[in-house]
Amino acid sequence: MKKLVIFGGSGHAHAAIDAAEQTECFQIAGILDDRLEKGSLVMSYPVLGRIDELGQIMNRHTIDAGHVAIGDNWTRARVVSQVTAQVDAQVKAAAPALEFVSIIHPAATVSRHACLGRGVMVLS
Repeated sequence: MKKLVIFGGSGHAHAAIDAAEQTECFQIAGILDDRLEKGSLVMSYPVLGRIDELGQIMNRHTIDAGHVAIGDNWTRARVVSQVTAQVDAQVKAAAPALEFVSIIHPAATVSRHACLGRGVMVLS
């Protein structure tokens, strides 16, 4: 079971959390969001801090997976770039295995011919 951090804490993240819980493939460690107060809760999961604190948070919580759950395409792309740069610069030595994971709701129907990329979310 992968220990997962969700990037973002708004509506898109709520859908990702619900789907991740139902897959039973992930243990959600918490949320990273620059706009939410550290220690506050998103669907009973703690806000662990800001996105730029990823390296420290990964070490503290032994996180090995992440999912960027931000609805706005431009903001999501910016966060993916920010996280990727941090992983390359800070995190690789301490925790080289941060993986962007896909979350696929168990009630979703996906063609057996489909090829899904990393980090996608498929809802029911």
